[in-house]
Parts: sequence; C-alpha cells; structure tokens
Amino acid sequence: MSNSGAPISAGSSFNTSGYFGELDYEHNSKFIPYVRYDSLKTGKYLSAGSAKNGNANAGIVGMAINLDSYLRLNIDDNFAHSSANGKLNTFRVQAQFIF
Repeated sequence: MSNSGAPISAGSSFNTSGYFGELDYEHNSKFIPYVRYDSLKTGKYLSAGSAKNGNANAGIVGMAINLDSYLRLNIDDNFAHSSANGKLNTFRVQAQFIF
C-alpha cells in the first residue's frame, strides 16, 4: 500500500526499465558464440548491484557449450558500467540446466 492507502502495482513501484539485444551463431549444436548488450535503469526500490537510482550497461562476449541436451555451460566476459559503480569487468562461468 502507498502512503495514500491505494494499492501499488508491481511495475510502477519498482520504476525500472531496460532492454537487451543478443546475437549468436550456431555453427553446430555444440559451440555457440554470442555477443549481448544489456541496459537497465534502476528505480529507487531495486538495486542492480549497487546501481540503485541509476543506469547500468553491459557488453558481453561469450561462448555457450552444450554438454548434452540438458546441460549448457556459458563462459563470458562482461564489460559493465554503472552510474553508481563506474566500470566493472568480470569473467563468468555459468551452468544452465535445461528442462
């Protein structure tokens, strides 16, 4: 409930917006290189890292490796910038279970 007693809808209370774009190339079903761009404007109630009330952008370059039909490994470099934290580059390894 807001201070006025009216209910708050989830989308308006977080006041966030963003978008992403991704390109990948499936040369075969085993290795899939990709590039991605993310942009997020955070609201006062939500934090992306420490970028509360700010903007966060990231460029990602990576490779997905399909280990089998239920398991995928993502390895990527994340070049991020936020108005709260400045530049932050990270290397990530993620396992995804597909069901």
